[in-house]
Amino acid sequence: PDSGDVVFNVEVGGYFSIKRNIMSTPAPFSVTQDQLVPFTEALLKVFRDHGPRADRQQTRLIWLVEAIGMAKWQELIEEYT
Repeated sequence: PDSGDVVFNVEVGGYFSIKRNIMSTPAPFSVTQDQLVPFTEALLKVFRDHGPRADRQQTRLIWLVEAIGMAKWQELIEEYT
C-alpha cells in the first residue's frame, strides 16, 4: 500500500498426495502486521471449534474450508477476531 505498511496475503491450505494435488487457495482478505496475531488466533479457534475430527486424514484446514465454503470460513474468521 501507499502507506508503506507490510501486508500479508492469506492463502489457505493446499494438499499433496497420491490421490489429490491442489495448490493453496487465495483467501478473500489480507492482514497487516498488527492484525497478524489476532488473525492467527482467530484462525486457530475457528479450526478448533469447527474443524473435522472424525477422520484423522481430513483433520486439515483445507477440508474445513471445502466443507463450509470460503465465504462461511471468512465469516467465522471475522466473528472470532
